[in-house]
Amino acid sequence: MSWIEIIRLQAACGSETQARRELELIAQSIVRNSDCPGLVSLAIYRQAVLQGSFELRLNWCSAIPQTEGSKLGLSLLQLLKRYGLTSHSIWLEIRSEKQ
Repeated sequence: MSWIEIIRLQAACGSETQARRELELIAQSIVRNSDCPGLVSLAIYRQAVLQGSFELRLNWCSAIPQTEGSKLGLSLLQLLKRYGLTSHSIWLEIRSEKQ
């Protein structure tokens, strides 16, 4: 089953650049170490208008989705809390089509 883990961060005023750097380092580290069974991909997004608003998406494929979050996702959530407000959610795929 495919599922997505989303971690959102609204960085505190003045820590936006630091938060972005941290997110980029996290992504590099995960890709380099890739010891995350079931992790298909990850992506970092920034909000188009609102400065300091970021989203980290972890795309998973596993027999049983971790509805409370993966160990990796929960660890990243704790790490990112130092930069501002965070939220964490899990989304289960209903349907997927490729164009």
